[in-house]
Amino acid sequence: MANGVYIAVSGAQAELRKLDVISNNMANNNTPGFKLDRVNFREVLAKSMVDDSQQDRRFVEVAGTHTDMSAGALRETGNPLDLAIQGNGFLKIQTDRGERLVRGGTFMQGSNGQLMTTQGHSLLGADGQPISFAPNGAPPIINSSGDILVKNEVVGSLALTEVKDTSALRKEEAGTFATDPANMKDPEGSFVHQGYIEGSNGDAVRMMVDLVETQRHYDTLHRAIETYKDLDMKVTRIVS
Repeated sequence: MANGVYIAVSGAQAELRKLDVISNNMANNNTPGFKLDRVNFREVLAKSMVDDSQQDRRFVEVAGTHTDMSAGALRETGNPLDLAIQGNGFLKIQTDRGERLVRGGTFMQGSNGQLMTTQGHSLLGADGQPISFAPNGAPPIINSSGDILVKNEVVGSLALTEVKDTSALRKEEAGTFATDPANMKDPEGSFVHQGYIEGSNGDAVRMMVDLVETQRHYDTLHRAIETYKDLDMKVTRIVS
C-alpha cells in the first residue's frame, strides 16, 4: 500500500478527534460558565523506505486538548443565589472527591440552610466550612468581595480564590476544576456579581464554521484514503 495512505489516515484520525471536541463545545454552549476545549496537534516525523532509500514522512497526531479559560459574558438574572465572577477568580465547593473550583453558577439553599450547587455540592466559605444561614428567611446580599449579609448582618464570606497557573487546572464535569492547593492564591482582581451568571466563552457562529471546515477536511482525507485503497487493489490485480 502507498505510504501516502498512512499520512491521510493520521490526518483523518486527528480531524475526527477535533470534530468530537467541537461537538461537545457546541452542546455546552448554553451551559453557564462552560469553558471551551481546543485540540492541540503535533507533527510526527517518521522514516519510510522508498525505492530502497529512506525518506522522511510527516504525520499529524493529537497531542491533547487544552481548556480556554477566557471569560464568558455576564448575564443578569435577578436571582440572588446566582453568582458570577469578574476576573480570574473561582469559588470553592465540597464534592465527594474533595474541594473543587467553580466559576460561579446557580446555587440553591437546602433544608439545612446550606448553599449548594444544583448537583448537591456545598458552597464553601473562607473558613473552609459550608456556607449556611437560616432557611426561608430574607434573601442574602453578597457584595463584590464575597461577604454574605442577611438583614445587614455578616453571616459568612465566600472562599474566593485565584490560581497561579491556569494550565495546572484539570477540567471535570459540571463546570468544576481540580488543582493542587499550592496552585491557589489570594484574589487580586476578582469580584463577585450577585444575580448574574457567566455564559459560555464560546461563539456559536465561529464553532459552526469550525465544524463545517473540519468536516470538509475529514471528507477530503477520507476520499484520499479510498483512492489509495482503489489503487492498491488495482496494482494487486495487475501483479497477480
